[in-house]
Amino acid sequence: MLKQSVARSWADNQGKLLSKDELAAWLGVKPRVIDNYIEDRVFPFIKLRNTVRFRREDVEKVLDQLTVREPREVEKCGSSAVKLGG
Repeated sequence: MLKQSVARSWADNQGKLLSKDELAAWLGVKPRVIDNYIEDRVFPFIKLRNTVRFRREDVEKVLDQLTVREPREVEKCGSSAVKLGG
């Protein structure tokens, strides 16, 4: 139920800064995963005292960069190339 309410509040407050829990709910992951993303600097974040916040547009930009769009070609045992993903 918490995830649904967070998702609803996400849609209602698109311009606000997101907490770690809100980002985790939106991405469908546990907050600990977001901690790992913070450590690895996956998403840009804003540090406010002892908390971090995320801008929606920054997260969407990173997700767009991580999106795989085209199948890649891989050589198969010396024979002709094979397309993956399609």
